[in-house]
Amino acid sequence: MSKTVYGNLELNGKIFPFLVDGRYVHIVQQAFQNSKEFIEKDYSYIRGVTSDNRDILFLNCHLISAKFDSKTIFSIQGYAMSVGNVGDPCDFSFDRITFYSDAISTFYSPKNAIDRQLSDFGVFSEEWNGAMSIILKPFEETNISFNFSESTICELNIARYINIKDGTEKIGDLVTSFSYRFLDKQKPNNICKYYLHLYDFLSFVNYNRNIPFEKIFLETKDSSGKFEKDAKVIIFTNSSLYEGNTRRTIVAEDLPKEKLGLIFKKVSSFRNKDKKLSLYYPANIQERNEIDPSKWLSSALCFEGLFTEINPHFKEEENENFKNVKSLINNAVKSLDKSQLTKKEKKYFSDIEEHIDRYEGVLEEKFNFVLKGNLNILKPSSNKNYGEIYAKYRNKLAHGTIEPLGDDEKEVYRLLRAMIYILLLNDVKLNENDLSKIINKLFG
Repeated sequence: MSKTVYGNLELNGKIFPFLVDGRYVHIVQQAFQNSKEFIEKDYSYIRGVTSDNRDILFLNCHLISAKFDSKTIFSIQGYAMSVGNVGDPCDFSFDRITFYSDAISTFYSPKNAIDRQLSDFGVFSEEWNGAMSIILKPFEETNISFNFSESTICELNIARYINIKDGTEKIGDLVTSFSYRFLDKQKPNNICKYYLHLYDFLSFVNYNRNIPFEKIFLETKDSSGKFEKDAKVIIFTNSSLYEGNTRRTIVAEDLPKEKLGLIFKKVSSFRNKDKKLSLYYPANIQERNEIDPSKWLSSALCFEGLFTEINPHFKEEENENFKNVKSLINNAVKSLDKSQLTKKEKKYFSDIEEHIDRYEGVLEEKFNFVLKGNLNILKPSSNKNYGEIYAKYRNKLAHGTIEPLGDDEKEVYRLLRAMIYILLLNDVKLNENDLSKIINKLFG
């Protein structure tokens, strides 16, 4: 698909010629009296038609005010373009959306379609005479599916393309895809939502955010139940060439099949709850081995946010004396007569009251709580009080005192990254062997 796209779009009942250049749509030949149509505003999507008669849908549009500039442009997260350019207009609703990415193929290798037992022909033995047979498993044996919601099913499929033309170098391809299949037809404003769900999951299993997508298709179901490609989707990202390594990445075989759907839903839900979590993953595979005070602090904040969400009353549940004292203080504060306080005093009182209610122990206790509960998996290098080391360095950074990382702080960082994954998988209840395998692959 060409990076530069021309055509006409419709906005507020008017037609405007456009040019797409990367993440920006330029309105060309713009009359001055129409500039009021492009005041700063957000649209879920804007429709148009390209110069080669394909329907186009711009996604997550942010109009940039042209008040002080003769140029009229708006930014987009991506766009969808119809596959065909004849027949009925494409409305971009879909029954299935399918993604192709090297990251998907790394998570669920196309080689899983090969019957390894039957194809073990000993090609490296001296007796091998060149004869071989490759057996592919039936589709139903290689398909992995799980429920994302009551009306949405996720599927991992391995397609097979056989080439028997003369003169070709390859006899075929095995290609893994990931699809959301819907019982109810989806509107186009859901395209980016489902893209982000999958992007966050792949960031999680790769422990990095460099997740490019080669192809994304919107598909509709015909009267016979067969899916047909209606549109191709382009989502703009900062991703570059994907670097996958199955020895350093979580793959489908590392996760119990019965837990896969639960893990996918849990990981993909955190963007709505805590947007900084997505920044916890390194930008690429090189950054996985880099550390500085800003990365250290970012991970600390992610840990604390996750801990509070998962264990909102951890000290009350662990320590009966703490629970009793906290209850006494709360009851005493609530029984006080606040009627004589000024407006500002009432505000201060309310802030302190909320702080008492939220207080659930200090940072040292929280860090050590997770560490001690997972010693067999985390394997700290010594018996030092790493919770204390964590709390001291974290508070220095938070208050603007930037000090170089020592060996103890680096060890805390190693533990911290793994502990975040443990918290993310807390509700999934993986057994210790499965959890240990994941942590060792990513952080070992």
